[in-house]
Amino acid sequence: MYRHSLASSFLVWLIAVSMLPAAQANEEPRQSRVLLFDTAHTLEVAESASILPVSHFAPQAPDHRAAALPEFTWPGEGWLPEEAPEEEHPGLVADASRYEASLQDLESNGAWDDSLAQELLSLGAVQQRLGEHLQAIETFDRATHLTRVNRGLYSLQQMPAVESRIASFLALGDWEEADRLQQYAFHVYTRALESDDPALIPALERLASWHLTAFFRSLDEFPPDRLFDAYTLYEKALVLSTRSPERDIQQEIEYLNQMVGVAYLVARTSSRQYSGLPSASRNGDMARLANSDARISRNELHRANGYGQGEAALERIISLHEHLSQQDESLVLDRAEAIARLGDWYVLFDRRRSATEAYERAWQLLDAHDPQQAEAFFARVPVLPQFPTFSDERRLAVHEVIPKKMQAGYVDVRMAVNQHGRTRNIEVVDRLPADNENVSARLARDLRTTRLRPRVIDGETVDTDRVSLRFPYWY
Repeated sequence: MYRHSLASSFLVWLIAVSMLPAAQANEEPRQSRVLLFDTAHTLEVAESASILPVSHFAPQAPDHRAAALPEFTWPGEGWLPEEAPEEEHPGLVADASRYEASLQDLESNGAWDDSLAQELLSLGAVQQRLGEHLQAIETFDRATHLTRVNRGLYSLQQMPAVESRIASFLALGDWEEADRLQQYAFHVYTRALESDDPALIPALERLASWHLTAFFRSLDEFPPDRLFDAYTLYEKALVLSTRSPERDIQQEIEYLNQMVGVAYLVARTSSRQYSGLPSASRNGDMARLANSDARISRNELHRANGYGQGEAALERIISLHEHLSQQDESLVLDRAEAIARLGDWYVLFDRRRSATEAYERAWQLLDAHDPQQAEAFFARVPVLPQFPTFSDERRLAVHEVIPKKMQAGYVDVRMAVNQHGRTRNIEVVDRLPADNENVSARLARDLRTTRLRPRVIDGETVDTDRVSLRFPYWY
């Protein structure tokens, strides 16, 4: 399942809210501060009492005719159970009683009856919905044990119960136990399946996503170690996808994009935070994967600081798009976009000559195909990066402090962008709420270090005087 939009922005807004005492006669308004949670995992807290994470929005062109904003999206979908109802739900309680009665009937056939596992899964799911996570964990643990006894230690039939336990531990905020079970689940997959079996891919994706969440959570003493494991897992998924009888080049491109995103995180993370120790995994499964297929070691990724790996993956994406466009000329735009993203990579690392050459190459490709298409493509000035920045994993990493009710706001800015993608003359032209000056001031400061893709006219990057963007946020 490929959840990461290739057009993701790197801006995830966090609002630190502090409430001033209401006892004062001239009560001051609530103070809010926007904090930038960027792709290097820089979280500036500065005098805030609490951190309230928000959903992830890409900036968009402002529309002053309508102030409608996207609905708030709760994080952690696929990892966390449904929220418990605010009031006791009679139907759920009745379901729990029914499953418990069914379990008693089945237990008359023996405490190890194989059919008990499914009933336990159903009961545990109801307990989760009731918010009874400790009971749910015990129920799922029993289901796991039954399956291991009846189907074998490394039976994949135990995975629904294991993953449900992970969800309950996350709901309880027990990240260490959730991490242990994630490692255990992957261990079962690597024992149940051959190392070259494409059926292993979903497990690779899942653990890679988890390692990124653990990185954003700073779960370990050396968080960047998780990045190297995530890179290895995506690389292994790429290798297995190329061996599939029905090769899916788009799938390969997706994995390469994930590798670019991880390489960028490595490049933006201080090497002082890297331990140099063996894999962050608690067993040897990652080591076996690295030895069997991974083309780059963790130490090599660290020494290169991620830059070369990201560049190489982007070049490989371009090659795959060239192969696709030879089969279908209508895909030339995708190929040009891949080349432009290589230019974006150079802009992010201030490689000006390389960026100019890449953008010119993309423009020439489009201009030869359709000059109007070339003009329209480079009329956009998107915020960088345009590769995955793992917003789902970021939100999950701080999910438990999201408030029940949040209000929507936005800031409209106008600015100049020079030929190297740097911002100038940043001006706030509108905001909602109008009195939230702290938010717009912080946004303006952050935009000074933000990079955008420059416009290209007749194959040359040029300065752009007026770029208007709307940045929605929640507070």
